Amino acid sequence: MRLIFSAASLIALAATPAFAAPESVDANCALYSECTVPDAAADATETVTEAAPVPANPRVRTSKTRGFSMSGPAVAAPAPKAAAASAPRAAPKAKVAMVSKPKTVQAMQAQQAVKAAQLMTFFSGSDKLTPEGTIVAQQLAIAMLRADKRAQRFSVQGHTDAVGARAYNLALSERRAKALAEFFAAQGIDRSRFETVGFGFDKPLAGVAATNAANRRVEVKPIS
Repeated sequence: MRLIFSAASLIALAATPAFAAPESVDANCALYSECTVPDAAADATETVTEAAPVPANPRVRTSKTRGFSMSGPAVAAPAPKAAAASAPRAAPKAKVAMVSKPKTVQAMQAQQAVKAAQLMTFFSGSDKLTPEGTIVAQQLAIAMLRADKRAQRFSVQGHTDAVGARAYNLALSERRAKALAEFFAAQGIDRSRFETVGFGFDKPLAGVAATNAANRRVEVKPIS
């Protein structure tokens, strides 16, 4: 049996994009505020050195004398004074400013939590995780299985985009939250560690249109 590929089919295969793995998420940062800040002490502030402006050369005043003659004995002109050796001018001091960097652990945790929610996506109108969303959910599950975090509980919060009726989306968001909790349970995590809730399309991501597909997500937040 021979397989015959036409030129059009070969072009279509070449144009098919390969599956791209999603970005990794710092799960320990998103879930437990254990964020890795490289060189935290050095990065807390940034030293900015700015050279002080060099003053312009002082204006040299020149005076013009108009020659005139007067009667009487000639008076010898005084001998010009030797120019005093000018001392070298000290280099101007540099200005040093300390600029604070907004790199706090709380800010990093919020950033990673939002990133996980954006990447943990679902198919449209479904409570099934996308392949990319499954990978991110697995990253969170690994952090939840830490021996020193067995008692930590989480709120699993489902969200949808604003396409469709409110009642439909509210029910869908609840199904998504429960589906993710069941996914974590299938990874060996005690199901009692999770509370689930759905918000429908009432809480879109900040700065994102309510109808944007990025709002089809589930957020996982630790319960203190």
